Amino acid sequence: MLMLVGFGLARFQWKAVTDFDLVRLFRSALPIIIPYYLIVAGYAVAWGEVPWASVFMIGNFGFADPERHTMLPYLYWFVEAYCQMLLLFAAFFAFAPIRKIAAWSPFSSGLVLLGVALLSRLFVPELLEIGNRQIFTLAWILYLAAIGFLAALADTTEKRLLLMAVGTATFFFFAFHESVWIGTRVKYFLQIPVLALLLFLPRISVPKWLRTLILPVSAAGFHIYLVHRFVPELLLVRFSGEIPAPVFSGLSIGGGVLLGLITWWIQNQMLSFLAKHSDIRIRMPTASTVFRRL
Repeated sequence: MLMLVGFGLARFQWKAVTDFDLVRLFRSALPIIIPYYLIVAGYAVAWGEVPWASVFMIGNFGFADPERHTMLPYLYWFVEAYCQMLLLFAAFFAFAPIRKIAAWSPFSSGLVLLGVALLSRLFVPELLEIGNRQIFTLAWILYLAAIGFLAALADTTEKRLLLMAVGTATFFFFAFHESVWIGTRVKYFLQIPVLALLLFLPRISVPKWLRTLILPVSAAGFHIYLVHRFVPELLLVRFSGEIPAPVFSGLSIGGGVLLGLITWWIQNQMLSFLAKHSDIRIRMPTASTVFRRL
C-alpha cells in the first residue's frame, strides 16, 4: 500500500508535488479525509470523548493511546501517515535545488528522496525510541513510498533495472537487519515481487467478467479498509462463540468487503447529489475511472 501511495503521487500528482501546490494536493485527498473524519466523529460519539490526536492526524507519533481514547484504534494509522506523507513530499520539493533536479531528471530527484528516506529509516528510530509504535511513523515507512515514487518515474529499462536492484538490496537488508522472526523476513521478501510487477507488468489483462468484479472492490478499497473491522467487532461479536471459527472468519471477510462497498456507494451518491445542487466538485473514483488509470 505504501509503495502504491508513492507510485500514485508520481503518476497522478507530479505537478502538484513538484510545485508545492498544497491546495491541489490535498483537494485530491478529500475523498480520503472526509470518510476518515466521519470515523473520528463516530468514535468521539461512542466514547464520549474527542480523540484529539486523531483529529490532528498525529496519533502515529506514539504519545496517544486508543485505550485512553486519545486516538483511534491503531488500524487507522495509515490515513494519518498518508496525509503526513503528502505534506512531506510537497515540503521536499519546496527546496529550489530539488525542483531543479526534478526539472532536469525526475528520476534523479526520486533517488535523492529515497536516500533521505533510507537515512531516516536507519537513524531516526534510534533517536526517538517509542517501542513497537515506531512502525507507524513516517521515519519507518517513508522509503517504501519513495520506492513506489521512483517506480512511476522509471521510464527506461536501465532505470527499472537499477531500481529493481536497489529495491531488492534494500528489502534483503531490512529483512536480516531487524528480523526477529520468520514473518518479518517474509514481509520484506514479498515486497520484491510487488516492485517487479510495478516496474515490468503495470497492466494485466483480465476477462471482462472478472474486471466487473474486481473494479468495484478496487475503487472501494479505502472504504473497505475503514469499516471492515466493524463486522467482526460490532455486528458479529455476539456470535463469536456460537459459530465455527472458519465460518466466523469467512463472514467477517465477506461482510467487511460488502460493508465497504456499501459505504463507497453511499458516499458516491452523496457527492453526486452535492455536485448537482451546489458548486462543490469533489469526485470519488468510479470503477471505470480506476480501470482507465490502471
